[in-house]
Amino acid sequence: MSIFPDNITVTNNINIKKTTNKKGFKDILYDVEKRKIVIKDGNVVIASKKEQIKQWIFLLVNTEFEKYKVYKDTKFGIVFLYEMRGHEFYSSGFTIAQIKDELTEKIEAHKWVEKVENIEVEKGFNTLTITVTVIVEGEEIESEVQMNV
Repeated sequence: MSIFPDNITVTNNINIKKTTNKKGFKDILYDVEKRKIVIKDGNVVIASKKEQIKQWIFLLVNTEFEKYKVYKDTKFGIVFLYEMRGHEFYSSGFTIAQIKDELTEKIEAHKWVEKVENIEVEKGFNTLTITVTVIVEGEEIESEVQMNV
C-alpha cells in the first residue's frame, strides 16, 4: 500500500529505510457511512490494520474493474457485480455464487489476508448488502458493504 519500495537510499546519504521499515502502512481513516475523512482535534485519524482492511474491502466492492485509469493493469476492482447492475439477476443463486467467487479471489490476493472465512450477499429492495469475514494475522475481521443496485 505504500508508494515507495521497502528500501530506498537517496544519493545524498540519507537513508529512508528506517521510516519505511515498520509493518503496515499509515492510511487515513475514512468513515464510509458519513462519506468523509475522520478528523479529531484538527488532525486526521490514522486507521488501524483492522480498519485498513475494512476500508480496502469497501473500496474493492465499490470499484468497477478497468473503469478508472489509476487502477489500469492492477487487476483491482470487481467485474461481475457491475455487469449485473440494473438487472433482476441478484436474486439468482448463480449470480450470488459468481459474486462470492470473484470477491473471494480478489480479497485473497491481498497480502495481509490469510483466508476469506465467509461472504454473505443479501438483496434488499434496491440495495445489496455484502458481509465479508476474513482472517488477518489469526484475527477475524468482518466488513459490511452496502451498495445500490
